[in-house]
Amino acid sequence: MRTLTERDLDVLHAAEERAAIFARDDLQAIEVTGKDRVKYLQAMLTQDVTGLAENGVTRACLCDAQGKILAILTLVKEATRIWLWTAVGNAEFLRNHLDRYVIMDEVELELRPNLAAVTLVGPDAPQIAELLQLPTPEPGLVADTELAHARTWLTTTGDHQPHRQPLPERWFVLEREDMPDLVAQLTTAGAHIGCQAAQDALRILAGVPELARDIEDGSLPLEVGLRGTISYRKGCYVGQEAIAMMTYRGQLRRHLCWVTVEEGLPQPGWQLRTEDGKRAGKMGSAVRIDANRTLGLATIARKVYVPGGVLLAQDEATGEQARVRVVTTTLADVFPANERGA
Repeated sequence: MRTLTERDLDVLHAAEERAAIFARDDLQAIEVTGKDRVKYLQAMLTQDVTGLAENGVTRACLCDAQGKILAILTLVKEATRIWLWTAVGNAEFLRNHLDRYVIMDEVELELRPNLAAVTLVGPDAPQIAELLQLPTPEPGLVADTELAHARTWLTTTGDHQPHRQPLPERWFVLEREDMPDLVAQLTTAGAHIGCQAAQDALRILAGVPELARDIEDGSLPLEVGLRGTISYRKGCYVGQEAIAMMTYRGQLRRHLCWVTVEEGLPQPGWQLRTEDGKRAGKMGSAVRIDANRTLGLATIARKVYVPGGVLLAQDEATGEQARVRVVTTTLADVFPANERGA
């Protein structure tokens, strides 16, 4: 569990109220080329790659045959290549896994550590872009910009977080050597320099899961708030049968939820139980915002999900314990109304 320092809080408030810049060293790019790249990725990923517009941006997952998430990624489709941005610790696995199944297709996959990503997050992000005379792409579409020779696109962070407005999030992709110039121009225009701790806090506040910390083994995208990574209009892909079955039956086994920590210091992977000892799920990442509020993510089983209910978190290796209180699921109405806490 992370505790924010005063500096971290300053950055977090800047991102929520003005704008902050974050160097996305947590991400790495994979370049996909070859004449069969679209067809191949269409058969591997949960998202519709074929139907994505040229210079379009979308989120996707790579799953196994049972629908289990193996990687979460952002896909950028260009005229002659496709970029896959994923967690830096999972990039080599993703590249090798995809490459392993290239048999007859003409596809090449290469890690590109020379590329860097920077995000400008906050309500003032559009004004800063306008001040610097940057082109404004439609959400989900890439635009070229002369600023540090970057390519940029727009998204939002926190589309579904309760009681909070989504934050404009402008992405810049550029050569790593050009990053200092980009950061200098953005700070001169009024953006605050970011930090990893505040970036992680924004992720938790937005209900965005991280594969290594927030997703229980065997979870499907639907169970962790990643419904938007799935296309239901495309053909077959790896894991489609399991995802379709869960979708049409409408019976999620569990879902990613926000929890508040009331006691202790729970860590990712700790077992969650009800107060009478029933297994309830797994704890994910958490951040202490201030002395009175610690917010975290956890996967919680449908059969024990009760908004406001208290769960016990335990490290089964050491016996260390904590208490958390369920807030709500990160996507609304994922469990039938008659199954929510009465």
